[in-house]
Amino acid sequence: MTELALPWGLAPDGRLVRVATVPSGKACDVVCPGCGGGLVAKKGGIIRHHFAHLAEAGCGGGALESTLHRLGKQLVADNCGLHLPEVVAEVEHWRKPLAKPQAFEAERSEIEAALGPYRCDVMLWAGGYRLAVEITVTHPCTPEKIEAFRAAGVDAVELDLSRLRWDDLGPGAGKLVLRDAPRRWLHNARAEAERASMAAYIARKRAEEAREQARLADEARRVRAEREARHAWHATNAQWLATYGLMLEDRSEPQWMVADRRGSMWRNNLRAAAWFWLGADAAAAWLSTPPPGLPHSVESQPAWPSRQEVQALWVQLYLARPDKEQERAA
Repeated sequence: MTELALPWGLAPDGRLVRVATVPSGKACDVVCPGCGGGLVAKKGGIIRHHFAHLAEAGCGGGALESTLHRLGKQLVADNCGLHLPEVVAEVEHWRKPLAKPQAFEAERSEIEAALGPYRCDVMLWAGGYRLAVEITVTHPCTPEKIEAFRAAGVDAVELDLSRLRWDDLGPGAGKLVLRDAPRRWLHNARAEAERASMAAYIARKRAEEAREQARLADEARRVRAEREARHAWHATNAQWLATYGLMLEDRSEPQWMVADRRGSMWRNNLRAAAWFWLGADAAAAWLSTPPPGLPHSVESQPAWPSRQEVQALWVQLYLARPDKEQERAA
């Protein structure tokens, strides 16, 4: 069985110590961070200095995990700070940087600080600002604990030491833990507030776009309805205008006009033509006023006028067109 070489051991005061700082042999008075078994400091002249389990004590595993977790807490607390990751607010595909990665220095620290029903690995204080630091090796921070940070208004960052191995825990372990190891924000009040603002902005813009799309759809329907109405009017009046042209040329009256004078279509035809040629306001005035030389207006005309009366009204309407009035004035 290969001997497990440990670079760190657990001293009686609960702190991790490096093999270079303790006496050789059993006098080192340290135990394994994983199993709690006694260790011996081997500091010979051939093999790299390390701690090894006593012959009568075999490690049950978990030494690396326990060492990394304890070492992370100890280094952050002793340094009273660490390097923080970038602060970013992200909503959907919108990413807004708020603060660059930077060093954080605290005034005091506490390991296993209480936070409601939970305990955070390290709590750092800088004035009135609190920063919780969580160390993860195999199990990331739970959603319930993250929600506790949010409810307490405490910013929290997580250090991921799961990629570190025994060879990384030499003299440069401090730099790896405090600066180089992957880290992420579990909760950041500034980022949360900015995310809420960005989400509200996106919702507002989408509502505006929806309203604009609805307005454009209504406008398209209105334009389409007007176009269809104009096409229908022109199709209906094509027969009226063609008939009126025949009346002007030979003063003849088609058979349909005879039947028309006995109904009300003649009046509707004149109304439509007046609206088309004169416009709404001028058409209303012309329809209610008797033309020169005629006893009745279109609206006051008897239900069954004579052929001559209907032709006279069409002629007067033709002459009342704005372009004909300009010709007479010229």
